[in-house]
Amino acid sequence: MKTRNPKWIAAAALIAATAGSICNAEESQLNLQGKSITVYPIVLGRSDKPDDADTIKFGVLIAEVVGLRLEQYGMNVGVSTNCPQPITSCDGLVQMKEKFQTFAAGNRNETDSALFARFEIRPSKYGPAVSRICALITDPAGQAVWSKEITELPEGREGCALGACMMLADTIRAASDLAEPDPEHAPYGPLAKLMDQRNGLPPKPERDVMEQRYEAAHASFETSTLSVYPFRIWETEAGSAEGAEALAKKLTEAGLFQASAMKTDTRLVATRDPDQPSQMKIMWDTARDFRAYLREHPADTDYTLLVDVTVPVHHVHLVLCEGSGEWVTASLMNSHHPEFKELNSRTLEDAITLAFKRLEMVLKGK
Repeated sequence: MKTRNPKWIAAAALIAATAGSICNAEESQLNLQGKSITVYPIVLGRSDKPDDADTIKFGVLIAEVVGLRLEQYGMNVGVSTNCPQPITSCDGLVQMKEKFQTFAAGNRNETDSALFARFEIRPSKYGPAVSRICALITDPAGQAVWSKEITELPEGREGCALGACMMLADTIRAASDLAEPDPEHAPYGPLAKLMDQRNGLPPKPERDVMEQRYEAAHASFETSTLSVYPFRIWETEAGSAEGAEALAKKLTEAGLFQASAMKTDTRLVATRDPDQPSQMKIMWDTARDFRAYLREHPADTDYTLLVDVTVPVHHVHLVLCEGSGEWVTASLMNSHHPEFKELNSRTLEDAITLAFKRLEMVLKGK
């Protein structure tokens, strides 16, 4: 069962709905397929606030997200940490072109092209929202061969930086000879590997093996035995045996597994990397710890389950393994999931309910 990021799914739906209004039919097609491109930091800036070191550093990460998409479209992508100055968010597209050309004159670009963009942001109740995108692609000499200003961006959560990244990448694709990749056979290039490493994901070949393991076992889950280990609750020393017992009972009564609660606490402690604090990385770090634990202490059941939660509930992480510790699947639920929003998500009982709902969806392939 593949782990899907709900933010990416929402952004993809947004793109499908808006792509037709983003690109002008008269734009000439860019020849980008198989070519190399340098993506410069894409700064999220405000017209009333100058860039600082943190915004530029974050701009490199934004550039990597856009670069990853272009890599999936078939380009050879490099990301530069050199932020063109003194381009600001209050500059118009013409000013950006002129300033970037001056910058390019003193910074030779060795790739076939370069991408420079800025996202102007506005405050919203969901955090910084992108209100304008200015972007241009240049040749090695810094001359613009394509440029675009996008001012019609969505409101709410869909107006986030990730949605803007997807919109920008898809706008470039629509103006070029780049093709939408087959999701099942997208290129696994250097940026994809870097992103996996950043988010703590296993390399794609290892995930493919895990997917095969899940598919092979999928039909037999309901007749298989499962050990549910005490819930790991953040900032508590001991796991919750109560959580394990309640979840095991719900799984058995629903006919999803022949489940029982383990009395032995793994004593595993989930940690947050201050440099990479994403929930995906937390979940996969927990998955590695659980696999290592099971390799030293294998279970006598077909499968094992570890649930990692916070109380009050901000996330629910699930790691399903074979009894020997080999991963079968890992999945998370948070405020981006409708099932999460339906509950007040305060108590351990809420965490048990959410863990059951998420695992039920995973086991049924949803």
